[in-house]
Amino acid sequence: MNEHLYSLFIFNGNEEVGRMQITKKQFIYGRNEVEFLRKYIWISRQHFQIEIKGENEKKEYVLTVKTNVITFHNNKQIKRDTEIFINSLDVISIPIPKASMRQNIIFISKEFEEKEMGCCFYTKYQIIKFIGSGSFGKVFQIKRMNNNKILAVKIIDITQKKKSETAQRESEVLDKIHHQNIIEKYETIQSQRFMYIVMEYVEGLTLAQYLQLKQQTFNENEIKIITKQLFNAVNYLHSNKIIHRDLKLENVMIRGKTNEEFNKLNIVVMDFGLGKILETKDYTLTKCGTSNYTSPQILQSGPYDGFKTDIWCCGVMLFYMSTGMFPFNQEGVNSSLMLRINIRNGKICHQKEFNMISLELQDLIKNMLIVDEQKRFTIQQCLNHEFISLKHQKI
Repeated sequence: MNEHLYSLFIFNGNEEVGRMQITKKQFIYGRNEVEFLRKYIWISRQHFQIEIKGENEKKEYVLTVKTNVITFHNNKQIKRDTEIFINSLDVISIPIPKASMRQNIIFISKEFEEKEMGCCFYTKYQIIKFIGSGSFGKVFQIKRMNNNKILAVKIIDITQKKKSETAQRESEVLDKIHHQNIIEKYETIQSQRFMYIVMEYVEGLTLAQYLQLKQQTFNENEIKIITKQLFNAVNYLHSNKIIHRDLKLENVMIRGKTNEEFNKLNIVVMDFGLGKILETKDYTLTKCGTSNYTSPQILQSGPYDGFKTDIWCCGVMLFYMSTGMFPFNQEGVNSSLMLRINIRNGKICHQKEFNMISLELQDLIKNMLIVDEQKRFTIQQCLNHEFISLKHQKI
């Protein structure tokens, strides 16, 4: 029997449905080619091909999609007949109709198994499923083999300087953090090529996913519950001279089942790939963040107050949770230039929707989105604001 050349780990959502060891240099994944796939009618007869080109150190793995069915590589859609090079831990995904999930196929080369899987991470943990991609890394659900505890791991390729610096920064930030509303790190394992940051596994939805599923905004009692916990997490970070720099709806999770009573749920801030520990300086120069959350100071050259940038991002989150819209996105105008102009001027584009929320919540958001960062609220002022401290809420 031929020795296998690479492996494919296959998951339907949370469930592992197969592991394949491929012995052919040219392999086609599809219902006509793989027996156990025949029951999955949403997979094409010939869905994609993996071909090995070159030998030894020059060996490369090439993925070619053979169907018009939507197929993703690392969350990017791949058109039919497009050839792309793939690496170990890359994820090929096929949406499962009417199931709101995907079949995820994780690619592992033989070279990776020989060089990397001897690393103590793989002797302690087993990869269970692909969760998604965070800043500069892929996130998987894993199981600790000695006690079956379910955890998560972010795996970051550290052969590139920028990714290596990001991985080191995230690991160092998480080492200093212990708070109920912030993801907990367990350990960091490093090989020659990868850093493995092992963290708690948070079951639930991000705020972005929850809003998309709910298809309506949070009411103000729900916003207060979320916001108070978010502010507590940010206050803890800022008190420890840590800035997050990428606070957004996608980086905050609601822990637990969302059909439970809302006031019993708690939120978890995660993804510290852009996080930074400040020593004596209160200002930073690195430009970070995500466009809709970008503060006016990020758009300008020169240093900015990282703490006040976190406040701006939280203000954008509150605005979206209240109105279902980003404050500076002009309706019908798909222009990054207009977005930047509105941010610099602090021009709120959805005033009608904004005016429908309570005056207390409006006032809090306005003070978090002041263009002049010297006048913008601190996290302590946010916590002391009447919207958070008073029990009266508009529902």
